[in-house]
Amino acid sequence: METLWWFGAALAVVNLLLLLWLAFRRPPVDDSVKTEVLAASERLERELRDELGRSAQGTRQELGSTLANFQQTLTSAQSNVARLQNEQIDSFRTQLAAMQQAVSDALQSAASSQVAQSAASR
Repeated sequence: METLWWFGAALAVVNLLLLLWLAFRRPPVDDSVKTEVLAASERLERELRDELGRSAQGTRQELGSTLANFQQTLTSAQSNVARLQNEQIDSFRTQLAAMQQAVSDALQSAASSQVAQSAASR
């Protein structure tokens, strides 16, 4: 009975070793499979390069249109600022002319008043 137990244990160990050997062994690879894998990887690499080129071209076009739009926006903003500055300068010029006229009128009035007081004093 005891020998039967040892025999079963030995068979279990042999079975385990065979399973491990089957799990870790590498299947033989023939040259035709290697050639197919190399051809497939080269084709994949070529397709990836083409796709990358198309993607880069699309990105450049999108960036170009975005920069053109940004330039147009800046030009528009700059012309709006220039127009606003010109309006403010014109407004200031008008206010300054009105102020000069008021000061001139006040000085003439003061001078006339001084002349009249001087004449009255004599």
